[in-house]
Amino acid sequence: MVNDFRQYREEIIEMHHHFVMFRIDELIDITKCLHNTALQRVDRSASAHGTVAHVCFLDPEVVDYALRIPAEYKLRDNVEKWILRVAFDDMLPEQVLNRKKSKFWEGAGVGELMSDYADSTITDDDFRRERILKNGWIINSKEELFYYRIFREQFGELENLSWMGRTKGISAME
Repeated sequence: MVNDFRQYREEIIEMHHHFVMFRIDELIDITKCLHNTALQRVDRSASAHGTVAHVCFLDPEVVDYALRIPAEYKLRDNVEKWILRVAFDDMLPEQVLNRKKSKFWEGAGVGELMSDYADSTITDDDFRRERILKNGWIINSKEELFYYRIFREQFGELENLSWMGRTKGISAME
């Protein structure tokens, strides 16, 4: 019985290690694609108003430093960004320090409003009919279809979208 428990424990530890490494590899891939996905919003919003945006957490030295931090300091007891939370514990209010994680593009707080609006204006039948694009991409939500319709209105039905970035999700992190 004791040997079974030890073997089980070792398997769990090994699975955790592989899970953490999987997450790190995927995070590196996503970071390398940011210029063609989430950061397009930063660049285009700033450029539209003649300003330059600096994303401090993406400074090459900061990224290099963050990648050298051991994974167990980034995720501990299922708390993401653990080391940052500890480092700023005495500097940030509780509601900021321990707020629920949100995706980069949800930070403005309008995500739910837009999602609700899309849900109320796009029928289930329309969503089913329009969710697979000509290039094979699958639209994941009515909100995404709502934005794609705006894109299509502005630029027409483009056959080749290979130049367009599309944010990759990390199911293990969500």
